[in-house]
Amino acid sequence: LQLENQKAEAEKERERLLVDLKQRNTRLDNQLDQLRKLNIEVARLQHLLQNTTNSMPSALIVLDTDGRVLLSNPTADTMIDQPESQMQGQSLWQAIPEMSRYRDLFEQALHERQVVHRHKEQLVTESRIIYCDVDIFPLLADDIEGAVLRIDDVTERVRIEETVRQSAKMASVGRLAAGIAHE
Repeated sequence: LQLENQKAEAEKERERLLVDLKQRNTRLDNQLDQLRKLNIEVARLQHLLQNTTNSMPSALIVLDTDGRVLLSNPTADTMIDQPESQMQGQSLWQAIPEMSRYRDLFEQALHERQVVHRHKEQLVTESRIIYCDVDIFPLLADDIEGAVLRIDDVTERVRIEETVRQSAKMASVGRLAAGIAHE
């Protein structure tokens, strides 16, 4: 009789453990489903961010506090004649010596936590000379500190402004010549 009682209790304990195990498995399955959904959302957001930066007409270069390139978009790669793969993880100032003139501005943006602007900067690359507006934005995101360089090619605008200035000069010379001829 005592053996049968022990068997019955053991069976009850086994059933209780099975129920507990099933409940734990159900909770784990729910947590896994939530994790899968979160992973899908993270992948979607990464894809959105990548597509957004890739479609920007501005060159974007993300640097850590030491000036190492964390990320660049295709516009940056094209503008400065350097593929991201060659810049990734390297100091921007060493990878592209022409960019070293912005090192002090980078330090200023980090130190003051203020955006720094430069307009109509001449940038000499391996294949051409361009004029650009350069903005350096301090980056403070969780455990990432650094800055984002945004470079806009304004070469065409500079060329048009120069053409307008030249036209204005020629018009002034024309009015002066007309005035002299009238006298």
